[in-house]
Amino acid sequence: MSKQGIRSLVIVVLLMIPTWIAAVKFLASLWEVFNG
Repeated sequence: MSKQGIRSLVIVVLLMIPTWIAAVKFLASLWEVFNG
């Protein structure tokens, strides 16, 4: 794999991290709602 490809892959992963954090927080809040 080329350095360019690795770099773009790293950028995509870094961009997705906030999305994952938001999704986890959303699921956690849903879990709290359903489990009182």
